[in-house]
Amino acid sequence: MISVSIGPRFQGLALAASPADLDRPPPLHPLVLLTHDCIRLLFLSGTVWGAFVTVDPPGQIIIGVNAAPAAIELASAGHGILCTFENWLEPALKAGNLHPVLPEWWSRFDGPILYFSSRLMSAPLRAFVDLVAEERRAKRTPT
Repeated sequence: MISVSIGPRFQGLALAASPADLDRPPPLHPLVLLTHDCIRLLFLSGTVWGAFVTVDPPGQIIIGVNAAPAAIELASAGHGILCTFENWLEPALKAGNLHPVLPEWWSRFDGPILYFSSRLMSAPLRAFVDLVAEERRAKRTPT
């Protein structure tokens, strides 16, 4: 089996909220999320992300996972606490639109990897793999 990394080497799930959301005491444990409005991202299958502690907050806003930018905007506007990929939240965190919530509970895991059952690939798939590999090399090369 052949594998090709197609994203960051490591990823993490992070929680964030707007400064307005954190006017009240911030959660100190995931179970306290049950008392906060949360913006929940669903996978297309309908399942929710889980971690070491699974909490199913009664969030008022539920959007599809393919709408992560909208979820980040909703969180930035003070509509609830959001859990999504840390690298997706970085711009809003750096801009001060969002603040970290429960950083000690953020999970870290290997980034996405594409697996192939053989070295033989169709031409379009080979072109995609080569493009991803080239972009990853370019990001590692100092300019």
